[in-house]
Amino acid sequence: MLVDFPALFKSDLPARDKFVARLFGLFSEEVVNLWAKNPACRYENLGRPTVRRAGEKKGRTYDLALRDRETGEVAVAEVKYWPEFEGHRNLRMSDPREVERILPADFLNFAKAPKAFEVRVRSREIETDGATFVWGAFGPGIALEVAARYSFLDVLSLEEIVRDLLLWRDQGFVQALRMRRDWTAFMCQGLLGEGASMGFIYVEASVCHVDRPERADAVTFLVDSGALYSVVPAPILEHVGVEPMMEESVFLANGEKITRRRGVARFAYAGRVGLSDVLFGEAEDVPVLGVLALESLGLGLNPLSRELYEIPKHQFRNR
Repeated sequence: MLVDFPALFKSDLPARDKFVARLFGLFSEEVVNLWAKNPACRYENLGRPTVRRAGEKKGRTYDLALRDRETGEVAVAEVKYWPEFEGHRNLRMSDPREVERILPADFLNFAKAPKAFEVRVRSREIETDGATFVWGAFGPGIALEVAARYSFLDVLSLEEIVRDLLLWRDQGFVQALRMRRDWTAFMCQGLLGEGASMGFIYVEASVCHVDRPERADAVTFLVDSGALYSVVPAPILEHVGVEPMMEESVFLANGEKITRRRGVARFAYAGRVGLSDVLFGEAEDVPVLGVLALESLGLGLNPLSRELYEIPKHQFRNR
């Protein structure tokens, strides 16, 4: 599946194009970060690098430090994309010289002579081998020309990165987009004054061991289509006999990474029953009904009306 960037960012409405471009710019770096977290990706992200010339006190922080999993080479990477700027001039880059208008001179100098600079990630100095440039989309052969002209280790396109994430069925990417979709809908609803609950929806559902429905406990859940896994307080899961099978690391909306035990539970709501993975919630965790449990119940959440709806059977994803 290939995302058609021109169709996303170019229309007959300039105000719409500017809004969409700025909205995407808020998390385009995170898209690359999610890509680098996937085991199928060639790169892994070591963190945000700060680069300075040897002997100088001040440096400049860039977006990512990408390590090649095969060769071990490390590149300082910068993500840029201005799809609507100057009449969509670089919606799909066609002239390699445009790079000089987009990237700072310090980054281009680093790309040509990385050993003349010191690089630190999380206050620790690391060895680097060059620079990588990430842009939205390129015309045929342009990425190779850009790499050769400016001595980049690699030139990547967000268009192809998103394609990879979709082909890999990357759940971190799906969750991140669903969260941002809901946040945007929540803001618009709030500004319109729609709904006393300001967009939050709660349901009472029962949860139990997959083979012991007679021991079910009722839980009031926050429905969150941006969360992949459901969260149930650990004492409830232990009471109904659900056992943890492994640990799972997840990211909160603020970017914090947490680790919770994970098991499988039976959910029941409004006459519907489904099995889904569940996280053992700790004292500070809000009970959440996530995407996997919703889909196992045959339900989805409308981000605008904040109402549950029945998913047609042909829309269910294979997992």
